[in-house]
Amino acid sequence: MRQLQEIRRDLQFQRDFIQLMEGLHNTALLNYTKIKAVEDRYFEEYMKEIRTFAAFMKTANITGKFMEQTAGKPCYILITPDSGLMGGLNNYVVERYFLETKDLAETPITMVLGEKGAQALEARASIIPFSGYKEAADEITSKVDQIKESLFTQIKAGTINRVGVIYPASVSFSKQEVRYERLLPCEDLIEEIKLEIHDPRRVLIESPGEDFAEYLAAQWLELQLYKVLRDAKLSEHSARAMHLSTSKENLENQLKETEDEYRKVRKSLIDKSSREAAAAQQVKKKKDHETKKRLERKEETLALHQVPNSVD
Repeated sequence: MRQLQEIRRDLQFQRDFIQLMEGLHNTALLNYTKIKAVEDRYFEEYMKEIRTFAAFMKTANITGKFMEQTAGKPCYILITPDSGLMGGLNNYVVERYFLETKDLAETPITMVLGEKGAQALEARASIIPFSGYKEAADEITSKVDQIKESLFTQIKAGTINRVGVIYPASVSFSKQEVRYERLLPCEDLIEEIKLEIHDPRRVLIESPGEDFAEYLAAQWLELQLYKVLRDAKLSEHSARAMHLSTSKENLENQLKETEDEYRKVRKSLIDKSSREAAAAQQVKKKKDHETKKRLERKEETLALHQVPNSVD
């Protein structure tokens, strides 16, 4: 049986830890809510404009490095948040990467956002590391620009021929999944266009076709990357909140067990003290009784040996 003082220390520690978990959970929930509240009102409108450009390209039969697969290696971008307490979310991203690349005939070029993902992969794959990012819009935009510049440089050099991204996506607040999406070339975008322009003679494009294709690809890539990075942040905070909520419940169950243990030990000590007090009282009564008996016997003895007074 543990000492009562030791159990009290555990109780205080567990209560403090639960408060910490609750604070971290509320912070993750607040961050998720903030990101979710910022609606991308311009997104659909901007995507409509991009599809219009793509329709012109398809009508005018414009192709290029950004519109169709050419020579080079495949490139994979992994989004791995640097936060802790996410229930192993980054491990699922890494597992999906190896699942996607296991049948490739050549080693892909791999870009990893986040130090934790880079650490998990550096011993198993050749990577190009990027630092993590926060949920602020300007930080996401800055990171998008970094990735885009790196990709475009390598695509123009013929090093990369296609680009895909693997990232944690938020299906709902309580559910996340790891997704793979194709980013470049934009042939998927071109293929899904329902042409509204049927006569190519009505299309006039002043810029060279390659420049036009590069501009469209840049806009498309920036928009898709922004969506992915923002969604990854949503997934990060929701996974963190769910994991912390589960951890808090487990800690509360442990606290109840410790409280039960405290009550049992305390009751046991009280019962023991009561028994000892009762036993001590019985011993005292017995001793008092024996003392009284001895005194009575002594008095009787003295009475027997007492000499009677003489009668004149």
